[in-house]
Amino acid sequence: MHLAPASEADHDIYLMANAHWEPHHFRLPVLPDSMSWCCVADTSQPAPHDIYPEEEAPRLKTPHAYDVGPRSVVLLVSRCDAKTGDRRIVPPSLSQIRVML
Repeated sequence: MHLAPASEADHDIYLMANAHWEPHHFRLPVLPDSMSWCCVADTSQPAPHDIYPEEEAPRLKTPHAYDVGPRSVVLLVSRCDAKTGDRRIVPPSLSQIRVML
């Protein structure tokens, strides 16, 4: 599920869920050149590499695809590349996410 930003101050959120017992390959929405995807949560990874605070979330090495592990959920958030812009990640609150769904 792709939640696109409503304004320039917002960020993209992309949620992938895999209920299958085998990994699945997902193609990611294309972001503007100044943005990249960061992995905030991947439940297929062992702790402490499964969930990150937004400011520590690692950028994806492959910006257009992601392999989601079996029976897992992945949450990506867009982040502005430091060299090309200054947009910060402002995570939505749980109530905002419920409204968006």
